[in-house]
Amino acid sequence: MTRPLSRKVPLAELHCHLGGAVTPAIMWGIAHSQGIRLPTKDYWEFRDMITVSIRHGHSFDGYLDLFRWTELIQSSPIAIERSVYEVIGGAYRKNNVTTMELRFNPMKRNRGGEQDLDHIIAAAMRDSGGVFPWGGIRVRAIRLDDYVIADGKADDAFVNITIKMGAGRSAEFKREFFAALFERVKAHFAKLYASRYLALSLYVEEADEGGSFKHNNIHQRFKKVP
Repeated sequence: MTRPLSRKVPLAELHCHLGGAVTPAIMWGIAHSQGIRLPTKDYWEFRDMITVSIRHGHSFDGYLDLFRWTELIQSSPIAIERSVYEVIGGAYRKNNVTTMELRFNPMKRNRGGEQDLDHIIAAAMRDSGGVFPWGGIRVRAIRLDDYVIADGKADDAFVNITIKMGAGRSAEFKREFFAALFERVKAHFAKLYASRYLALSLYVEEADEGGSFKHNNIHQRFKKVP
């Protein structure tokens, strides 16, 4: 004869995958807050799309297809934070789970490398043949959550790249280098561009040396040893 455990007894969840543990209602909200273009505007169809059922068949590929959308929706720091919070909080409130081993693969939550654009830009500048000193390269990726695009619909998105550099590079170099860099940016986002509304832009600004002040000892790391 089994006896139900008291609600006061702390429990442990030793193996929980984030991709299948967040409720469809929370996933629906995360998707829309990030402007992800879903294949349906009906919540109940969305729930069926990410829930294990006979409709998906019994094949391994059919099972994996369930996670294509959950991984896309969870592909941002804010989405991961919300997902983890909901899973841990829900387990504690419903079953008094106080210890949990929560698993997920960060490489599967990167929108096909979308979040690595900063590394692509930095690599291109390092490969400029010394035109951009390595110690002066700084690339920052800043996520904006409050913005309005066009008519304010949530499924519009944009990526704006602003290059700030000191004066002295030739017009020919700037035209060729940044045109090639923008082609790499377009190629990087090609898959996403084909699946949602997306605006890409790149602007180059040259600093006025009279109003630019720098103090940087990182250059010393890259000086050639005689």
